[in-house]
Amino acid sequence: MTGRPARVRVLLADHDRRIRELRARLIALLPEDDLDVVAQTATGPQTLVTAVEYRPDVVLANLDLPGLDGIRLAEALGTLLPDCRTVLVADHSDATALRDALAAGVTGFLPKAVSAADLAPVLRAPPAGRCHVDRALLADAITAAG
Repeated sequence: MTGRPARVRVLLADHDRRIRELRARLIALLPEDDLDVVAQTATGPQTLVTAVEYRPDVVLANLDLPGLDGIRLAEALGTLLPDCRTVLVADHSDATALRDALAAGVTGFLPKAVSAADLAPVLRAPPAGRCHVDRALLADAITAAG
């Protein structure tokens, strides 16, 4: 079958409005034009409500969301919307956070400063029982584990 690739519906969740808006603009500038930011939220509870309403394919959330952190959010989304993937972004990682994120079923664990070009393939990737973990965050987790 030919034609346009499937659209990927993305919900952005970060407590910093400027980061959300910048990330949305950068995603909109990608040449593939297959990622649609359908909503933006600032807290974990708001993200849950919005995800149920908008039914995104993927939620891109800050690990440190207020009210419900990214790991608890991923767990809740896995129950409420099992077809919705969760990708977390973080300033840093430790072994516990990475282990808990993987246990929660996240499909990506990336640095908060990830470029749109590096982020896009992770947002597009089907779950397939795999998780994309940024090498630097993985190294931070291993170092922190001692």
